[in-house]
Amino acid sequence: MSDHFSVSDDTCRRIYKCLGQYDQALEYLNLSLEISKKSLHPQHPEIAITLENISLAYERKDEMSEALFYITQAATIFRHSLPPTHSRVIEIEQSIQHISSKQK
Repeated sequence: MSDHFSVSDDTCRRIYKCLGQYDQALEYLNLSLEISKKSLHPQHPEIAITLENISLAYERKDEMSEALFYITQAATIFRHSLPPTHSRVIEIEQSIQHISSKQK
């Protein structure tokens, strides 16, 4: 049941994001994060991916401090679970720099 819910949750999040309805997307992302934290190891890459998506929604809303907060959490998990040369680690470091440069 939880896997089925997570697929529906992800579909809704994608629809809201495509429509530019970031507040609704954030609702689903936060719900997904809450469920993932209850069912997965705290350093699981799926949690990092959800945190990264939350960061992206905040970035699209031009809320850079929130975006930086969540992308930093995602980076911590990726750094812990992947080698430093892994593409996800490199990409997340670039995202941190990008968001930091956009902060007012």
